[in-house]
Amino acid sequence: MLLAVNADRFRTLCDTIEKLNPLQYDICILICGKDASDEEARAFEAYIHGRYIGKEVYIMNGDQDIYDYIMILE
Repeated sequence: MLLAVNADRFRTLCDTIEKLNPLQYDICILICGKDASDEEARAFEAYIHGRYIGKEVYIMNGDQDIYDYIMILE
């Protein structure tokens, strides 16, 4: 499901999670693709922690070719 489009990957991550109603979830798993940067993933983690206190964020290297990020909310 495509929820956000933006030339800036970080902004797209933030816009996407906002549309998924993150308050109903406890955990966010971010699987990073081959072209994703560690710095960008850590900035997203900081964004989540700053905006949604108490949410768990796990960042994993999936090394996938097609998608820069895959986000899973539980």
